[in-house]
Amino acid sequence: VDAETLRAMAAAPFTALESLTLDRCSLLESDGLRALASFPSLRTLSLRHWGNNSYDNEELVEPDLESLDSLSPLSALTSLTELSLSQAYMRVGELLTLSALTALQTLSLGWVSLVGQDVGSSTVLQVVASLTALTDLNLSSCIPDVTDDTISLLSTLVGLTRLDLQHCSRLTDEG
Repeated sequence: VDAETLRAMAAAPFTALESLTLDRCSLLESDGLRALASFPSLRTLSLRHWGNNSYDNEELVEPDLESLDSLSPLSALTSLTELSLSQAYMRVGELLTLSALTALQTLSLGWVSLVGQDVGSSTVLQVVASLTALTDLNLSSCIPDVTDDTISLLSTLVGLTRLDLQHCSRLTDEG
């Protein structure tokens, strides 16, 4: 799937489309994401492996920071209730895009690689904590330095019923 395909879908009468999976769509760029705003009923979106499409002899090659496309068009999808960005590569600044998605109930950032500048876990967790409708959150192995001190930032998520913190080795029993 590429931008042209999504634009063609947006021109078709897919007004009832509620769920879309675009995992490992290596030709999809941020221009294509803009077309998603044409699906008013879209509630579930999966972009697993976004920016994570370069392989050399079956081995993953970390993408060049300059080649990463922006996720900023997602901010227009304010009716989304479920978003998966698992195993994606994204710039640190792209996290701010997520703060516009206030209807999100399920967010998967498991195994996300944040690139571009040093990321403090408090930055990531502050953005996530602003999504107060969340009931299901996956942060497994995604954020460096999730600690007993920084995890408290999620205390605003009073409706959270599922939290995945696998491989967050800096959390202790005291936290």
